[in-house]
Amino acid sequence: MTCTLYLSFGIPSTVFLNIDEKMEDDGDSSHVTIKIQREGVRDVCLRIKRNIALERVMMAYCERVNLEYEGARFTYIGERIKAEQTAKELDMEDDDVVDVWSDQSGGGDGGGDDKCNVFYL
Repeated sequence: MTCTLYLSFGIPSTVFLNIDEKMEDDGDSSHVTIKIQREGVRDVCLRIKRNIALERVMMAYCERVNLEYEGARFTYIGERIKAEQTAKELDMEDDDVVDVWSDQSGGGDGGGDDKCNVFYL
């Protein structure tokens, strides 16, 4: 897998990653460009082959934004993405958006107990 980083100077809040993987041609090796967004972090646009497992995409995103993969939740049209799913299986098209949610600690009232509350989204 090669991962090439493209910065969009026209839209400074967007980062482009090209994930290219050498695969056997199964007749449908077309690409799709998706946008991954998370509140407070630059959007990342990825151009990927429609038939690669999205786990590789999710891991590349986490590495790029310094987020723990195990603590991240990726959703597409409100449904959580499974690691083995592909863009083809999810019928993703160019410019579709994947949302990223992360586990959060804290949110308590600050009194008494020193334990943090953990919320899973």
